[in-house]
Amino acid sequence: MRAVAYNYYNLSTGISGLDEILRGLLPGDNIVWQVNSIEEYRYYVDFYAHAAEKRAQHLVYFRFSGHEPLVRKEDFPSMQLHELNAEDGFEPFITAIHSVIKQNGRGGYYIFDSLSQLSEIWFSDRMLGNFFMLTCPYLLDMEALAYFGVMRQEHSDNALSPIHNTAQVILDVYTHEGTRYLHPLKVQQRHSRTMHMLHREEGSTYSPVTNSALNSEILSFSPFQAGTDSFGDKDVWIRNFQEAIQLSQSDAPDGTTGPCLDRLLKMVISRDEKMLALAREYFSIDDLIDTA
Repeated sequence: MRAVAYNYYNLSTGISGLDEILRGLLPGDNIVWQVNSIEEYRYYVDFYAHAAEKRAQHLVYFRFSGHEPLVRKEDFPSMQLHELNAEDGFEPFITAIHSVIKQNGRGGYYIFDSLSQLSEIWFSDRMLGNFFMLTCPYLLDMEALAYFGVMRQEHSDNALSPIHNTAQVILDVYTHEGTRYLHPLKVQQRHSRTMHMLHREEGSTYSPVTNSALNSEILSFSPFQAGTDSFGDKDVWIRNFQEAIQLSQSDAPDGTTGPCLDRLLKMVISRDEKMLALAREYFSIDDLIDTA
């Protein structure tokens, strides 16, 4: 593999105004974007990927979610694209990622698909949190940069707390009346008087928002700042069983309960197709609800 010189003094998000807010990037920064949509996350990923290309640094994309690609190989020919299947299990998934990081050596610009789908695949926010706690420090040790995306209002504290405690940078993104706003929730080892204020995006520049009413309106909900009890119902396990209970208590027509039953069987019984086929014959949604 071609060795790439790593310039520790020329790291960038690709957006000059954002670099100014963060007082620059540091080797090992794991940057988490909390967004309402994949499009919001992709917007920032594109600048970041072009920054890597401009600086001739190796760009690595881990592709594992069902959403549209964040970046495409034809746009970044030198990019390493690693397509992974999280359904193979937690250990093979994380081992494959750590192997790539180790092979690349120090430095690099890494892009991860939205992490939110991992909790759906593994049926566990806790496993998502564990994945981040094991991967983030490894990237930090290798002095690499990494972008991660999580969807707002989709996770419990089992995922959010490990992410918040482990990441170096956490950025909240809001789109309000056609304007994009950025709120740095955590920026490790850097400080400025306005760093943690809400910022209005204006091209490549960002201006602190001093209007208290606008601040309150936009920042009325931020899961990373909430406690465990407030977001227990966001856990993917609880959400699936709540849906099952609602279906069980309703007059849902035949055929509409199948997807829910399959999810519960994979959560409770097995992911093996032969076992699932057998389980479908003998278990109902009510049977699985009784196990919860």
